[in-house]
Amino acid sequence: MRKTGKVVDEALKGCDDGELFLEYVQSESLAFDDGKLKSASYDTTQGFGLRAVSGEVTGFSHASALDEKALKRAADTVKAVRAGKGGRSD
Repeated sequence: MRKTGKVVDEALKGCDDGELFLEYVQSESLAFDDGKLKSASYDTTQGFGLRAVSGEVTGFSHASALDEKALKRAADTVKAVRAGKGGRSD
């Protein structure tokens, strides 16, 4: 967690505002027909969003992977806001 905080702090340094949003969702579905179980499914999704605001410009990056590499890439993207760069990065 300290490493995450350090990466986020560095990404948002000099910005007016920003946040890291984490999401982890589990869902389960059961379908019945005439009282009998016809299908069942279970799904897990996860991801994060990193937002930075600098003046009138907002930068946002997101990923479905919750790992250091994805967080660092997102941090590099929002740092571009601080540098006054815009556009889209894939």
